[in-house]
Amino acid sequence: MTGRLRDYLALPGERTIAIVGAGGKTSLAYALARELTGAGEFVAFTKTTTITTNTFRREVTLIVEPDPDRMMLAIRDAIKARQCLVGLATGYIRPDLLQGLAPADVARLIDEGLVDRVIVEADGARRRRIKAPAENEPSLPPGANVLVAVASADAIGQPLNEETAHRPEIISRIVGLEIGGVITPAHVARLLIDPAGGRKGLPAGVRFVCALTWVKDENRPAAQETMRLIQATGLADAGLLLAQGPDGYLYVEEGWTISSAT
Repeated sequence: MTGRLRDYLALPGERTIAIVGAGGKTSLAYALARELTGAGEFVAFTKTTTITTNTFRREVTLIVEPDPDRMMLAIRDAIKARQCLVGLATGYIRPDLLQGLAPADVARLIDEGLVDRVIVEADGARRRRIKAPAENEPSLPPGANVLVAVASADAIGQPLNEETAHRPEIISRIVGLEIGGVITPAHVARLLIDPAGGRKGLPAGVRFVCALTWVKDENRPAAQETMRLIQATGLADAGLLLAQGPDGYLYVEEGWTISSAT
């Protein structure tokens, strides 16, 4: 089963999509935002962590405002101007680094009905291919409807080290692989569905989706095996293999949901 990202990650009533993990969170966020705004929705994108300024692409109307009430007014003005994708931050830490929103302020965007959807990255990964959450992660907004755990298919076959992984020592404990050992589909599957990994902090009633990004010819069999292992656990509500299209955006190459599982 294939389809659009929004068919898996933004079902009716699912207004806040939280993304965690590594290896393509921002690319996934923009691909989903593109689909949603193309369907006429107003979308906010932010993080509950710090944000580098180059995270915000040209299609984003960036609002940097420390006062929550003034931020809400600025969002209303952007919507009136038909600016369908807003990026939100509360202030500059340094010229190239911004502070994202507090989780409660993310929830307020939906509570006040300002936007149709909020896409929020709820942890950091330092541009690695896989990661394990720290003690204080993830920073999920109240009322999130979907939690998407992401890993790059490019991690499979690579050594578990600082170049490939963010916090490899925690990953080592979760998946039972020594530092320097080769990452297999079983290791990535375990990392994504473990309660100390991708499912950490998953609130009751929140739909859980696993996504493998940057699927290519050379890693496709390993990515497919990873997703088969995840599906077999019954711990994910949906799974996605995402490849890069000719326009540079990620798209669904393969996908399944519990209702479509075979």
